[in-house]
Amino acid sequence: MGWSIYFLIAVLIGASLSFFVGFFRDRIRKDVIKRFGGIAIIIPLLFIVPISSQIEMTLAVKGLIFGLVAILFFGILDDIFKLSWKYQLFFQIMLVLCLIFFFAFSVDYFVGPFERIFRMDGLILELGFLKVSIFSAMFLLLWFLFIMNSINWIDGINGISGAVGMLGGIALFWISLVQEVNQPAIAILALIFIGSIMGFWWNNFPFGKIEAGTSGSYAIGFFLATTAIMAGTKVATALIVLIIPLVDFVWVVCERRKKGLPITKRDKNHLHHKLKNCGWSDTRIVFCYFVFTSVILISSFLLESRNWKFGVIALEVLILILFIRYISIKLTKK
Repeated sequence: MGWSIYFLIAVLIGASLSFFVGFFRDRIRKDVIKRFGGIAIIIPLLFIVPISSQIEMTLAVKGLIFGLVAILFFGILDDIFKLSWKYQLFFQIMLVLCLIFFFAFSVDYFVGPFERIFRMDGLILELGFLKVSIFSAMFLLLWFLFIMNSINWIDGINGISGAVGMLGGIALFWISLVQEVNQPAIAILALIFIGSIMGFWWNNFPFGKIEAGTSGSYAIGFFLATTAIMAGTKVATALIVLIIPLVDFVWVVCERRKKGLPITKRDKNHLHHKLKNCGWSDTRIVFCYFVFTSVILISSFLLESRNWKFGVIALEVLILILFIRYISIKLTKK
């Protein structure tokens, strides 16, 4: 059997679970159930990955599975009891620390613009038989918190988190098959992830019955953040896909600080909220997110130079900043 079987099984499981979540939501009439969509994203990965003969159960893969299981249970608890941001942050930090200390996640270096190498393996902390780089641990902590929370924050309109996740999976699949990279196991993981997202997405797209919820948005961010590290620190590729939620994340934080509000205070100042206030429909917003990210992603694939890829990221950030500022000014004049 070819790799397509992984994709098809993931779609089938994800779509079935998506249907059942929507079915029970209609029968029980409790809005909390519609936020259990993350089940349709996580379960296909938990079912297929351990039984795949083409994915070696390395320590990193076990860390991925562990994280998804933890996110599934915590996410459902959060959607039911609406836990405070303190519990959410504590969970995220503990999750990353588990990856570092028990599953040996680390980043020795990454290559930045102009082929500059940033070393992360200095300042070693020895804890018995464990050796952990302080710089690597700090980078991983910030990386996971940034990605997971940015995806969680854009999950205010059905379809957006799924669109971002799907494009992230496609980017990971594509780059894993490049001859210089050649990581078939990562490609299969990406294929399963894409299938699970598609199975979930059909009942989540604007006006769908279910939402990603905490477990779904965390799972999407966690998977993309984890596999970017597993694939050899594909930070640039991950940033290209996640640039809209990341810029939106930073913009909202800056706005809250400017107004003297806690950065954890929920509001309606995200980009998708601004666009809705301008009269955009949910479908139009999701479509524009998808098209913008797709165009930038394809452009980056056509560019072989690393410097040009970082140039694309810089251009993408500039466009988004100008666009968000334009929308913000337009709303203040209403």
